[in-house]
Formats: sequence, structure tokens, C-alpha cells
Amino acid sequence: MRSISDIVDEIQEVQQRIPGVTFEIVDSTFNSPLKHAIAFCDEIIDRKLNVKLRTMVVNPGGVTAELIRKMKLAGFSQIDCTPETGSEQLLKRLKKNFNLKKLIQCAELIRKHDMPTMWFFMFGLPGETEETINETFDFIDKHISENDMVHVTEGIRIIPQTELYNIAKAEGEITGKENVIDPMFYVSPTIGRDKLTELLIKKVNERPNVVNSIDSAPSPDLLKAAIKYRQENRIDEPMFRTLLKLAKQK
Repeated sequence: MRSISDIVDEIQEVQQRIPGVTFEIVDSTFNSPLKHAIAFCDEIIDRKLNVKLRTMVVNPGGVTAELIRKMKLAGFSQIDCTPETGSEQLLKRLKKNFNLKKLIQCAELIRKHDMPTMWFFMFGLPGETEETINETFDFIDKHISENDMVHVTEGIRIIPQTELYNIAKAEGEITGKENVIDPMFYVSPTIGRDKLTELLIKKVNERPNVVNSIDSAPSPDLLKAAIKYRQENRIDEPMFRTLLKLAKQK
């Protein structure tokens, strides 16, 4: 890890050269380790830097009230959160460092502090069933704000030398002779591809803020309307919230 002062020095220097720039932290686990993330926020707050920040993934297992509060104070306007599932059973199967109770606490903190968040879930996990799919959407309905966007992915990328690769091979989903450069996606036989597709189409269509990752790009007309709306109303919210707002009005 780089020193906190070194990181913030660089941000401050860039901000002076390019006023109004938004800094995106692309480390896939911003809050791991948690102390480092909080120290980063503290340094920006102490220097009174008026910066715009966003980050990719925060790990629900390391989300605390102090972290979210200080991220807001430091200038974070958007985060991504990737639990992958809202099923207690599948969280254990994925060997996550958090359980459903901790995930719910994470979601409630995000809502309490109104931290704009894009959520990501994968379906077709080992052991996935219609029941576990319902559990995930139950979590989405109860704990994620309608103002936040939820991306769902149908199938999981199979990568060699992983446990998922071995599971897929043992279940006959792959032979082990495939060209691994070409993307291969796993769907558990406990749900099946056709059933999974059918269920996700229904679930996504019932929820305005949920999109399938393959359909996540907004139409050119909607994007044009969003840009115009933001300019006319001087809106500085994350673009995804503007897109959701306009999509609901149609």
C-alpha cells in the first residue's frame, strides 16, 4: 500500500491542474483494509480538499458507519457494492467474509447515509435454486433503495485453476479441453440455463431499478435526454440516478 500522504498529495496536485475532475478509485476492494480506507478519507477531510470521488467495489464485510460517514465527508458521490447473492446459503458457498446479517447492516448504512450505490449480483451460482433466487430478490426489495441501480448477471465466468472451474468440470458443464481464452459461463444444473433466464426476465421486468448486465447500456435517446435534463436543472447526482428517474417517467 502507498502512504496516505503520497496518495492525497497526488490527488491535490491533479486537482490544482484540472479543477472539477472526478477521481475514481478502481481498486476492486477500496475498504480492504478498512483502516487504510478510513485514513485516506481522514487525510482528505483534514486538508479540507473539495474533491469529487467515487470508487468501484466496497466489500460489505468491511462497511461500517464510520466508513460511510467519512466517505461522504471526503467527497465520495458514488460507490459500487458486489455481494453477488442475497442468499445466506450461497454466501457460505462463495466463502464470503460476511453473512446475510452483515450484508443487511451494510445496505441499511448505505441507505441511512444516502450513498448512491450500484449493486451487482450473480445468478447461476453453485447450488442456485428458485428459492435462492427469491431470497436474493427479497433482499433487493427490502434493503436497496429504489433510487439505486441493481445489475444482475446471468451465469459466472469460468476461470482455470479456480474451485468453480473444478466444479464445472465435475458436473460436466465443461470438459477441461476448452480454449480458456474464449469466455465460458457457468450455470448450476440445480437451476438450469432456461429456467434461470425465464426467472430473471420476470424478476427484472417487475423492478424498474434492476437491469440485466447485457442490457445495461442506456439507449442513445435516453442518454441524450439525461444529459439535457442534468444541464437544464444543474443536477450533480450520479448519472445512473438521472437515468433511472427519466426511465420511470416513461
